Amino acid sequence: MPLQFGDESKFDRRANFSSPLAGVQAQKYELNTAARAAYTQGTYRFASLSDRLALTVGLRYTEEKKAIDYDFGAVLTPFGLSPAQMANRNNHFYNFSYNATVAYDVTDQLNAFVRYATGYRSGGFNGEVFDNGFEEELMKQLEVGVKSDWFQNRLRVNGSLYAYDYDDMQTSTVSISPGGQATTTIINAGRAERWGGELEVSAAPIENMVVSLGYSYIHGDFEEYPDTCDANTCIEADDLAKRSNSPSNKVNASLDYTFATTSIGAFNLFLDATWQDQWNSIGFVSSVTSDGMGGEEPYQYDLSPMDERLIVNGRLSLRDIPVKQGDLSVSLWANNITDDDYPTFGINFQSLGLITEQYGPPRTYGLDVRYRF
Repeated sequence: MPLQFGDESKFDRRANFSSPLAGVQAQKYELNTAARAAYTQGTYRFASLSDRLALTVGLRYTEEKKAIDYDFGAVLTPFGLSPAQMANRNNHFYNFSYNATVAYDVTDQLNAFVRYATGYRSGGFNGEVFDNGFEEELMKQLEVGVKSDWFQNRLRVNGSLYAYDYDDMQTSTVSISPGGQATTTIINAGRAERWGGELEVSAAPIENMVVSLGYSYIHGDFEEYPDTCDANTCIEADDLAKRSNSPSNKVNASLDYTFATTSIGAFNLFLDATWQDQWNSIGFVSSVTSDGMGGEEPYQYDLSPMDERLIVNGRLSLRDIPVKQGDLSVSLWANNITDDDYPTFGINFQSLGLITEQYGPPRTYGLDVRYRF
């Protein structure tokens, strides 16, 4: 099946960082993307094994062209004048990826599978960093798992183990200038290996009730990561950079229960809770700073880890309210019931003595009335 995609965007920003040290920066750029792809997938079942063994193969070809026009204005600071900068850049990306899955129905309620796949993420350009591009990311994945139903489909258990191997992995990094200006960019970190597992259990212990529990684990940081260097020395970051935006452990539990069916509608209670442990929003923060003697030196900043958190949400609904036409429901809901003050992003501006964090929404609640006709 062929696919085509096109996108154009324009960006115009005038920002003042660490006034008056960094000055006012006028940044304009235009991004253009043109992509096309073709893919196919098919499954063959082996009649000699009573159709219990299935082989699925998928193929995809992708071709992309990306271009950017930079137009950065001059910047005046107490340290001098940075001249205006303009440039036009473009790049082509090509990829052929595939996947293959072997699945076997051990019984009518138990399926085991092995899957191998390759993946691709195109490169591009960092618009807010002048003349700064990054290459495509390639990934190989191996996964083994089972899917099963038990006790007349009242219990479902799914689990899998997986491993990823990345080449030129794209990751977000932060560089901080001596004046405190933080620049977030996408770079190619190099090689990374990750492995982990997932377990999902859902059960219907009584009529009109479903309870679910899920657990996921992921391990691994970077095998290769770009060094931070000045003219003479470098900080080797292979063992210092950490995996970002993915806590090692995560647990989710939910309850969905329709506890009363009356003449005015069905009363339903839904609760869900998600816990995750400490994680890093940025995997590496560095700069080349003044050494106080007229020279420069590379420096790695301490990461600002995000705290572990437990978020509980709930909804009490009256559904299927009798009306002449359509469907009417009323719901009272609350998110972050425990009012946990959890951070979602943070940067260590150590050159200025600051650590900044963004936080998730506090406890919120409301009333929804929905009518479908």
